[in-house]
Amino acid sequence: MRMWALVVINVLIWSNCVVARPTLDDDELRKQLISLLDDEIQQLPEPVNQKCNDFDESHCTEQCILGFESNSEGCTVSCRCKSFGLFDGDIMMTAEVAEMYFGNENRGASRNLKRWDNIPFRGKYKIPYSFDRMTATAGGGFRKSRIRKMLDLFEQRTCLKFVKRTNENDYIEFVDGIGCSSSVGRNGGRQPITMDKSCYLKDGFIIHEVMHALGFFHEHSRPDRDYYVKINLENVKPQNFKDFKKLNQFEINSMGSPYDFGSVMHYDSKHFTKNGKPTIVERRNNLPVKAQRERLSPEDINQINMMYPCQSYLPESDLSSY
Repeated sequence: MRMWALVVINVLIWSNCVVARPTLDDDELRKQLISLLDDEIQQLPEPVNQKCNDFDESHCTEQCILGFESNSEGCTVSCRCKSFGLFDGDIMMTAEVAEMYFGNENRGASRNLKRWDNIPFRGKYKIPYSFDRMTATAGGGFRKSRIRKMLDLFEQRTCLKFVKRTNENDYIEFVDGIGCSSSVGRNGGRQPITMDKSCYLKDGFIIHEVMHALGFFHEHSRPDRDYYVKINLENVKPQNFKDFKKLNQFEINSMGSPYDFGSVMHYDSKHFTKNGKPTIVERRNNLPVKAQRERLSPEDINQINMMYPCQSYLPESDLSSY
């Protein structure tokens, strides 16, 4: 405001010099105009304070994975837990996941969530799916065909069979929305996987969300993760501390699978960083974790085939060359 005022003053002084010489010298005229503008500025209403009120969360006793209720500015307003939203960056909260998270707390295959094994079909498991109108038609059908291509990859390596939904009660629907997100496991009824245009930049973005729907959490959530990675909470945005929660063996089951840095479900070292520094590093060498979003890793495939029993479906020779 003061810089603008000085510009106005300089224009007025310049115009006075052109039209008529002022009776006051330039410095005196400048001082008087500044005084007049300051008086007007003081009469303006105070700007709305955008800062949050000092709501004391320390007396809140609930554990809220999504945080407490907040207003449109993101300020906490009560001790009640949010009932919907995302955690771990891209996982949709459901009642089943919330119960598991705060129940009896290795690889992120969920133990108690429902799986898509309710429709066995000729030695496979049928998973009905559909598209919303935007996903089906955007880019001349590009999104639809891209998703179908990724589903084909699952079918080539596992006992899963993705079929176009007819009248099945439980089904996945790929929908246009904000970001890439999915719930974990089979929730019942229509189950959205949200995909905006950025989710089609890499094959692994689509694969990652489908893996969540199949029943998988993130690799860094394994109960044994601390033997392999270190979480640098000092580099994590405070609001994202909850996204690095470690689950325990009562919640998810690694089924003997080794920790997999190459999993499409692993976080990158820059996830939720507040300062550009790594949030996850390898414990063995303290180097940042380099996540991939290109393909299913051999261990991803093994995990699916153990969760949906078809261990002998993929020959070992195929795994080694994948």
